[in-house]
Amino acid sequence: MKSLNAFFRKELIEGIRTHKFIIIITAIMFFAVADPAMLKLLPDILKSQMEMIDISKMKFDQFTAMANYTKDLFQISTFVIILALSGLIAGEKSNKTLTIPVSMGCNVYGIIGGKFFLYGIFLIIASMVGMLTAYYYSGIIFGNSFDIIPALKAGALFGLYFLFVLSIVNFYSSFFNKAFMAGIMSLITIYLMRAVEGLVNFKRFFPTYILGDASAFDLSLKSDTIISIAVALLAIVALNLLAALKLKRTELSNG
Repeated sequence: MKSLNAFFRKELIEGIRTHKFIIIITAIMFFAVADPAMLKLLPDILKSQMEMIDISKMKFDQFTAMANYTKDLFQISTFVIILALSGLIAGEKSNKTLTIPVSMGCNVYGIIGGKFFLYGIFLIIASMVGMLTAYYYSGIIFGNSFDIIPALKAGALFGLYFLFVLSIVNFYSSFFNKAFMAGIMSLITIYLMRAVEGLVNFKRFFPTYILGDASAFDLSLKSDTIISIAVALLAIVALNLLAALKLKRTELSNG
């Protein structure tokens, strides 16, 4: 517990110093405001550029704005989050800054746990705040198409998805000394998983499957989504444990 608290505080200071929190929240909040605004302006843009298009047949409402926001959360915000956090462990390995803490009694589980809990809590809060901002702002522009509960559910599901992304980053970051490599492998894994998910019949066993339910903005959880949530939670625990074991067997044992 002492190791977890120590690295929680350390990462909080480090995250503020390196602007990681600002980078991540900007990537999430930017689209919460930009997507509804761009969708509102899109008819005028299309009308001025292509006069032959019948704008009246195109649908512009809160649901469309929110659906666009979830796409950007996956495609672009995921990219930013991974690159911002890819050096969480790899950077420490490269700079050999873990030797002293371990020699003073810190254990690997506390190191991984401190990093995971700090950024995990932050990612969940950022996801919820971003989704609620997109919901209220798009509601102001287009009027409400659905109740706030599905938006809250979507924010929670994206928060869980970001926890999975963080765990993937921790896993690869424990194997590489270069943050770039950890980031690239994390991006390949996440985007490939999402692509393959649509081609197989057992997609409910993919942690990324929860994004489909989040983007639907339904009131209830689908049974397949519940399975995907369980798989995501198991994957989060397993990936962080594997990251800790990797550190224990290599870098730290040599220190």
